[in-house]
Amino acid sequence: MSKSGQEKVLWRRIAVAAWWLGVAALGTAIGAATGTKWQWWSYPEGFVLLRWAVYGAMAAVFGAVVAAAGALSRRQWRRVRWVVLGAWVAAAPVLATTGWWLYRAKVYPAIHDIATDTVQPPQFDKIAVLRRAGDHPTDYEGEPVARLQRQAYPDIRPLELDLPPAETYLRVLETVARLGWEVAATDPATMKVEATDQTFWFGFKDDIVIQVRLAPGGSRVDMRSASRVGRSDLGVNAERIRHFLGMIEAYKK
Repeated sequence: MSKSGQEKVLWRRIAVAAWWLGVAALGTAIGAATGTKWQWWSYPEGFVLLRWAVYGAMAAVFGAVVAAAGALSRRQWRRVRWVVLGAWVAAAPVLATTGWWLYRAKVYPAIHDIATDTVQPPQFDKIAVLRRAGDHPTDYEGEPVARLQRQAYPDIRPLELDLPPAETYLRVLETVARLGWEVAATDPATMKVEATDQTFWFGFKDDIVIQVRLAPGGSRVDMRSASRVGRSDLGVNAERIRHFLGMIEAYKK
């Protein structure tokens, strides 16, 4: 085979290898998340798989760049373009998603327990006994966490409504049902609800407690959302509280 023919084969082989790496990385990342969610392995093992998926995606992008540069320098782009683009398309979701998570880990504080009232946060009762060994305890960690929360999420506050507490409590129950949270306990006497939500990726479980009280103008809703595992929640618990209280305030039957 001539030197020109060897080069044509070389760039295409590199491109094909990059494509396979990208596909494997994407499959590994999806498998890491779904396997953890379905409890095939623990979340630290899932993160190890995700790390290897990122390495594979980076290698795929590098290989695709090398193949593209080599093919372009020899005017052979048409022979490798679709394979190179395929490698980039396969690797992009892995790198973009993990990059977004890393960005959020830097932007948001390393806390995982968010409450509308950091002085007297709602307490977990039923859920406290459901947590397993290795999960975070349900006791609120106090001022160190409260200070970080106030700095990062100054808008997380109790919701006050000009409605009787009983009516507000019904809104809470119906909104929890709409969101599909797994209800652990409801107590009409104390107007308290405990539930669990699950993240789409990796299936991380976050526990929620909502407390309705009588307030001078009507009723007050306090809420706490706490992750079972992980040092940082990447802002998920604060987003959940904002979304839920927004639904309560704009409630429509």
